[in-house]
Amino acid sequence: MRYDRCSYARSEAAWCATEINRLGEVVPNRWGDCNLHPESTCEVEARQCRTAGGPSSSVPCVFPFRHGGEVYTECTREGLGQPWCSTATHSNGTHISGQGLYGLCPPSCPGAGTTCRPGDHCPDHCLTVEGPATNLPCIFPFRWAGRTHHSCLLWTFGGPHQGKHWCSTKTDYDGNHVEGEGNYGFCNRDCQKKEVGQRIKLVDGTSDDAVVFADDSEVVFPPS
Repeated sequence: MRYDRCSYARSEAAWCATEINRLGEVVPNRWGDCNLHPESTCEVEARQCRTAGGPSSSVPCVFPFRHGGEVYTECTREGLGQPWCSTATHSNGTHISGQGLYGLCPPSCPGAGTTCRPGDHCPDHCLTVEGPATNLPCIFPFRWAGRTHHSCLLWTFGGPHQGKHWCSTKTDYDGNHVEGEGNYGFCNRDCQKKEVGQRIKLVDGTSDDAVVFADDSEVVFPPS
């Protein structure tokens, strides 16, 4: 197979060869991940986008889709603050609202990549800066310890991270935090922390609004 731009072949991240032999084949261990920053000149092959969280997870995005009077040809943060896409549309291309037919886009999807890096001021993004999963976007909402969370949670399990806030970086089909794989990290300071009892507006309208409550009476174990 011949490639003329960065490829996702056999990889979750776009990559390219940094050295080839006389036959044009990649020299072992002579490759690297491509820079996907918006200012980068790297060309990347098209890739089907599949959701990685939210109500409809592990489902292909539908592009283009119309929502709120706008037409989207890539993932959008409009109305949710996290990159999402429609997974089902009406015959006229309008997103089917109110049925949870949308999902959260992974960073590899078009429009989902973030220019936010640790230490940057990025109020619209929650990026992990410490922990098992570092430099990854938080996935909201996520379900953990029997509750659905729309913001970073206070770490109350002691140790060097006591008092910091953490989030999930991977959820399953039902939006549950995936345990046992280190899929969590500690949030940057710019992550917006929702107040207890604050109503949160979600993508699909008033039927999907949620209120965050605190209950310290339960005994829970730290994420893993």
